[in-house]
Amino acid sequence: MRIKNKGNKIAAFFSFYLPHFLIFFGLIFLVSFSFLDIFASGKLQTIIITYLSIIAITFTLASVLFSYSSACEKEEKENNKLFGELFLLVGLFLIMAFLVNYVVFEMHSFLNTRNLLLFRVLDYVSYLFFGIGQAFLLFAAIYFSSGLKHLERILFFKVKNNKFIDFDKL
Repeated sequence: MRIKNKGNKIAAFFSFYLPHFLIFFGLIFLVSFSFLDIFASGKLQTIIITYLSIIAITFTLASVLFSYSSACEKEEKENNKLFGELFLLVGLFLIMAFLVNYVVFEMHSFLNTRNLLLFRVLDYVSYLFFGIGQAFLLFAAIYFSSGLKHLERILFFKVKNNKFIDFDKL
């Protein structure tokens, strides 16, 4: 679909392209910086709050898409259910990333208290597991941004086709 009006092109840019990049990088930076804070301060509160908030948001978006799909036509219903399942997958990836990174933090704090060479080597191995947790987070951020793209596309065209809002005068 080609958008002719300049105002609609700007709205489409801010609706379709910009938020996904911002959310993708925002999720990566949010969790990465909170892990740097954990390794610096040794407190788990920030990462627990961050992960649980993101997991709650993804499960909420999944339930929104499942609820919305019951009011749609057959083809759109299947598509919305698919993206609802995608948000559930994102939630599971975030849970796996949280568990792996929690184990890494506990392993790192345990191994730093010992001065044996074997424990120092195992401490470096713990960073490998931290990378695995970050891979789960990367997949979650990719799927989360694509699910949001679908949700925004639905809402943009529903509002765009609303007869009470005249976008040409905006």
